[in-house]
Parts: sequence; C-alpha cells; structure tokens
Amino acid sequence: MGERTNIMITGVSSYLGGRIADKLNQLSGYNVIGLDGEKPRDEVEGPDFIQADIRNPLLAELLKTENIGVVCHLGFIESEHPSESTFDFNVMGTMKLFGACAEAGVQRILFKSHTWVYGASQTTRLSWRKTNHYAAAG
Repeated sequence: MGERTNIMITGVSSYLGGRIADKLNQLSGYNVIGLDGEKPRDEVEGPDFIQADIRNPLLAELLKTENIGVVCHLGFIESEHPSESTFDFNVMGTMKLFGACAEAGVQRILFKSHTWVYGASQTTRLSWRKTNHYAAAG
C-alpha cells in the first residue's frame, strides 16, 4: 500500500470543513486531522480532531509532529461588519498559520476566500450571482 498524505483541515467544525473531511475519509491515501476552536456539532467520521486555535504558538510543532503535507485552511470568521477580533482571527491568524506551515515544511496550502475580499456585499452592485454552491453540492 502506498504512503498516505497527512492533511490538516482548519475550521473542520464548519459545514464545508466537515464535508471535505467526510469526502477525504472516503478516499484511500489520506489521513485527515481536523483542527478547530469548537467541537463539531455533528460527529465527523474518521478524522482525528484537535481543539485548538489557528493562532496557537505551538501549531508549527504540531504540524511537524503529525508530518502534515497539506493544510486546507477553512477556519475563518465570516462577518459583514469589520471588527478588531475578526481581523485578528482572519488576517493575523492566517498569517500565523502560514508561518507555522513554512516552519514545519508543509508542502501545500489550500484556502477559502470570499467575494467580500473584492468588496462584494449587499450594498455593492456587482454582477456575481449570490448562489450557495455548498448547498447545491448536496
């Protein structure tokens, strides 16, 4: 049997994080570790779960110890109203996570973005449709 890829999913307690963890667990060749500040509401079959914040200074050590090759970063606070705490978690937390990945030698990082990055909101006129693709994936 071939070597398994160790993948860490941040934000595994979210809908999308749980779905990705479930799908990866159905495939052979992946060992999934979920990381989130909150326990998942629904039991996610298969992945090991670590309750921790992405800003934890020991994250690089954890990534090294678990020999993580891929990080799927989905741990974000979604808010239309900027706040210092949201900025700290989303921006500074992501920077700390990426720094920990570099220090630990993580080979790949995948991360979720949002149209709000481009200024899309209820009050901004953009041509994008507001479709929930996660729900459509069923």
